[in-house]
Amino acid sequence: MERRKRRKSKDERELESFFEGLNSDAERPAEKGQHEFGQVKARRRIEYAEKADLWEEKRTERGGNTQRGRARPANGGEDDKRRERPGTKSEGAARERGKEHFKVLGPDDKETKNSGPKLSAAAKGVIILAALVAVVICFALIKLRVEAIQIIGLETRSEESILSLIDISVGDQMLLVSTRKAARAIDEDPYFAVLSVDKLYPVTIRINLRERIEKAAIMGINEAVVIDDEGYVLAIKDKPYAQGLLKVYGVMSIGFHVNQLLSEESDFHASTLIAILQKLCEYEIIDHIDSLDVSNPLSVYMISKSGVKIQIGQPEKLDEKLSKLKLVMPKLEEMELTDGTLMLIGDGRAVYSPESTPGLTFEPDLTPDPNATISPDMTPDPEQSIEPSATNTP
Repeated sequence: MERRKRRKSKDERELESFFEGLNSDAERPAEKGQHEFGQVKARRRIEYAEKADLWEEKRTERGGNTQRGRARPANGGEDDKRRERPGTKSEGAARERGKEHFKVLGPDDKETKNSGPKLSAAAKGVIILAALVAVVICFALIKLRVEAIQIIGLETRSEESILSLIDISVGDQMLLVSTRKAARAIDEDPYFAVLSVDKLYPVTIRINLRERIEKAAIMGINEAVVIDDEGYVLAIKDKPYAQGLLKVYGVMSIGFHVNQLLSEESDFHASTLIAILQKLCEYEIIDHIDSLDVSNPLSVYMISKSGVKIQIGQPEKLDEKLSKLKLVMPKLEEMELTDGTLMLIGDGRAVYSPESTPGLTFEPDLTPDPNATISPDMTPDPEQSIEPSATNTP
């Protein structure tokens, strides 16, 4: 015979419904009017724990296990727990969870404690660091302002010419000043080459640059291309603008662009011009020269401001030739010569030949006496070597 199924008591039915609600608590939605699901969940577990305690008290009063109808053993019911059906094992675990939650919150903290997730120590550190950075930035924006602008490298231009190019002024916030933008603005002016733009905290901006100076003008048909000693095109002006500058002939003035170098790689005339121009500036002779002709790069010559033709020949051994010219030029100007030819020879000699008389050779170790008086028709010194101008070769 099959064993008749025992009818459950009222207490057992109430306890089963209690544990079913406890185990399905995580699946229940939050009650209306509650903003924190964790608080609702905590209150429910407290209620379930209280009900579990009341049920335990009833079992104790009745003096036995309601399911078996016999007294509770002295070992706290461990034997009953071992004999429980597999389906009732979760009841004890659920009851313990409710009691533990009640112990954590305490009876006075039911409504105030929040069982939500807490921030880790790393997250708190990140928040504190971000707050400190924000405070430092706010302080810098308020306190660090530009009080001085240093400009290094100007020769002929004024500081106002630089300040008008950049968007920086006294009183600007240091953190908001863009040094790259200032450098690009200065580079757009062909008369300046930016070396660096730096912030010197707390209150100074330093601009280090090199000024490009007008040294020569390549003469074209209707215009003059103004360049510096490196062949950098500074401006394209009308021909009268070239007055006072070294006038250059023999270089085509077509295809030049402002704020760019001459294309010396593809033009032998341009490369010859730049080589001689740099040496004239190095030996500080350029102010004594009126024009330079590089039409024939194998026979380059210059005209001094007094009118003397200076024959350079091929652009070789320029240091020897122009160093000698630097010594001879003051004497020629003192003599007030307005014609004739001064030939610069590569071995360090300089031979002057008037238009109608033999030439006078200056030896490499012979420096003209500045107190001596020499005229074009004077008789040469017998100890000096005299060569006719027709036989002189560059």
